[in-house]
Amino acid sequence: MYGSESWTMNKAINKIIGSHRDVILQNNAENSSQEKKPGFIKGLHSKKP
Repeated sequence: MYGSESWTMNKAINKIIGSHRDVILQNNAENSSQEKKPGFIKGLHSKKP
């Protein structure tokens, strides 16, 4: 029982982290050419779970 519950939790956490990673990558791609918000990008990278 515990194993399947843990696996479901890990799947949900990975889904959340994955979506955050996509947002960070998208922000980096948008800002790499402009370089307008380096502080914003650094702030995102420092918020690791």
